[in-house]
Amino acid sequence: MLFWLPQVLTPAECEQIVAALRSGQFQDGKSSAGNLGRNRKANEELDFRFPAKPELDRTVMAALARNQTLDAAARPKSITRPIYSRYGVGMHYGMHMDAAVMGKQDRMRIDLSMTIFLSDPDSYEGGELSLETEFGVKTAKLPMGDAVLYPTIYYHEVKPILRGERLAAVLWIQSLVKDPHQRNLLYELSQIADTRNREAPDAADTKQLIKVHMNLLRMWAEN
Repeated sequence: MLFWLPQVLTPAECEQIVAALRSGQFQDGKSSAGNLGRNRKANEELDFRFPAKPELDRTVMAALARNQTLDAAARPKSITRPIYSRYGVGMHYGMHMDAAVMGKQDRMRIDLSMTIFLSDPDSYEGGELSLETEFGVKTAKLPMGDAVLYPTIYYHEVKPILRGERLAAVLWIQSLVKDPHQRNLLYELSQIADTRNREAPDAADTKQLIKVHMNLLRMWAEN
């Protein structure tokens, strides 16, 4: 399941991040690509040694922590620090798969990928995120501050930039619930349970629904 998460970052947070990126040091994005994707990648990424990066990361991670939809959809156990990418005219990232495991010492299984869009979609042409899903090709080119969340089981690409510049923050998530179908069921149950709890918090079926939801999460969650 793909999730569109509106306003993960507020307009003020986006302005702060973009202003910092304007003065940032960028490097060839191939440096963070795996062997299978390196030749398909043509973009730039903020140097991890850039002095302002820790503050940018804190802003993004705080925004993720307060997002209830992300919590319900992803059930995060661990989230990587953001990579801030820049695509100018002619840049792209060809069809590829994200790594299944990341990290050299603290190894982390990757269950979900997230792109937070940092540019006004009208300010650039091209640059769509395109995913090959079981329901056909899906594309995302979202408003500034919005994010797309998707399971890391799909081939995907960033289409070439034809005009302007595309800025984004990308992150990866290890979920407490490994199986994507189980995560989707838990998300749907959480939405129904929340609605029912608002309408009739003391009803017997509300209590039963919450009980089923919590016990399934307990059954499927991994340490």
